[in-house]
Amino acid sequence: MDARRLIGERQPRRGAEPRRRGARLGFALTLLALLIWLPALASGAFSTPKTLSPAGQDASEPQIASDASGDAVAVWRRSDGFNFRIQARTISAAGALGTVQTRSGLLADQPQIASDASGDAVAVWRRYDGTNFRIQASPGP
Repeated sequence: MDARRLIGERQPRRGAEPRRRGARLGFALTLLALLIWLPALASGAFSTPKTLSPAGQDASEPQIASDASGDAVAVWRRSDGFNFRIQARTISAAGALGTVQTRSGLLADQPQIASDASGDAVAVWRRYDGTNFRIQASPGP
């Protein structure tokens, strides 16, 4: 008999992904890195970090894509207090922030963003429609 079972340690299921322990810390570090790295794209120098998501509710799962001139689009999952939605914001190469845009309906997560060299971007995410999970997309910025 496996000794881990005797002491009550859980065995991972075959094919199951390991639980992401410390996900909040990982998110905080990822967002911090994003906020520090982003202004350095255009000038090669670091500037003061900018907060991309609005205050008031939690935000997570940040993703970013940039074009050849250093302009970027960031997407993330944000709680409105009851449901999750996908939000996006543009960031110019000079560091100017665009307005926050809510791109999805209710019950959305797993945002991803891609951009080409000319700045054409598309965001995709998963959304629960009450019966099934669906993949949705929105061109941007």
